[in-house]
Amino acid sequence: MAKSDYAKARDFFGLVPNIYTELQKLVVAMSDVYKSRGKRTFFGKSKEKKAFEKFYERLYYLMIAMKEDSLILVTTASDECRKKVLTLIEMFGTCFPNWQDAYSVAHWFFVEDKEQTIGGIDLIREKIFGCLPN
Repeated sequence: MAKSDYAKARDFFGLVPNIYTELQKLVVAMSDVYKSRGKRTFFGKSKEKKAFEKFYERLYYLMIAMKEDSLILVTTASDECRKKVLTLIEMFGTCFPNWQDAYSVAHWFFVEDKEQTIGGIDLIREKIFGCLPN
């Protein structure tokens, strides 16, 4: 079993504490997406839908933290935001390698399905900044 490297996490994320806290919550939400794939409640509702809603909520809060920590600006393109989020998740993954199910969701979402991801990030950016750059 891989071990967490808190010293590396302190070095990576020491200057951006808002991002670090939101990344922790996003990784848990991604893990929930992985675990809920194809599952239904006793009454037939999709557990996956609820997990994705939570994931998008956590992504929204991560992007707010990125704005607060000056990692993204109103002029930052959605694809660039996607790349920055993926880079942050990869950095987090080097510090905390035990969340492989969450990182597989991140790879699928941010790499394999990037067109849909960019559309979702457009909506999030519109909420955060009030408009999209031209």
